[in-house]
Amino acid sequence: MPSPGIRVETVEVVREVQRPCPVTPPVRPAPLERPLPADAAALAALLGARLAEWAGPGGYGDRAAAALAICTKVSE
Repeated sequence: MPSPGIRVETVEVVREVQRPCPVTPPVRPAPLERPLPADAAALAALLGARLAEWAGPGGYGDRAAAALAICTKVSE
């Protein structure tokens, strides 16, 4: 019990906090092995395949964008 002359108040304050994201980040494609092919056609084929890993349908870019969309979605 508080002493006479002391007033105790309970104040409820609503604050927004960051919610945990339920998504684990997608695994990044491995770096290119070195040395790179000296043949221009082989190098172009390798780079095209790696670009498809990142930017192709269902590639790393799509998976990362989907994870970000889930984690930044505003809940109603």
